[in-house]
Amino acid sequence: MPINSGMKCHRLIIFYFLAAVLTQGIPVTGLVLDQFWYTSSRLNPDGDCWNWTLGSDQYKWLRQTLEHGRAHFKFVFIHHLVGGGTPEARCGIEAAKCSEWSGCDLNGNDVFKEKRQNCKMPIHSLLARNKVNILFHGHDHFFATRDLDRVVYQLVPRPSARKFDNTRSEQEYGYVHGDVLSAPCFIRIRILGL
Repeated sequence: MPINSGMKCHRLIIFYFLAAVLTQGIPVTGLVLDQFWYTSSRLNPDGDCWNWTLGSDQYKWLRQTLEHGRAHFKFVFIHHLVGGGTPEARCGIEAAKCSEWSGCDLNGNDVFKEKRQNCKMPIHSLLARNKVNILFHGHDHFFATRDLDRVVYQLVPRPSARKFDNTRSEQEYGYVHGDVLSAPCFIRIRILGL
């Protein structure tokens, strides 16, 4: 599928969508998402995270790429989960329980069809259904890993931090589940055959 297919870009951006298949013996697809492109307001002062969105074009591209891809390993990269779990859009799997990510409002009511009429299913359901292995996300600057419905949610740390324990705590950012390490550290991914 062509990069940026069907998109009308109104500004120069180096990487908007990226679907790369590595052919060194093991098929891997890496998908980079941009939750800032279509988002109209980046603040969630009242806790309603529905102003954050991938937008229907990017969502459609993601769905088509995942559904038609043949790679054994599928990795998705995003700055933070669409909507997040706090007014500053923080959190991992805990944030996957609301907004465009799960289809629910803050009270747990399914409002996806009402809020996202052009999308087939919530983002997390799309990732799980298409067997995405790992979702890499940032924004919170420490290492945290947990999985939800066989999708690993991997918060990438901040390797450039000057000292240990200089990030806010996982509790302050809303992380309840998973393994957590303070920055600085880095992640190495090694794929060992099929």
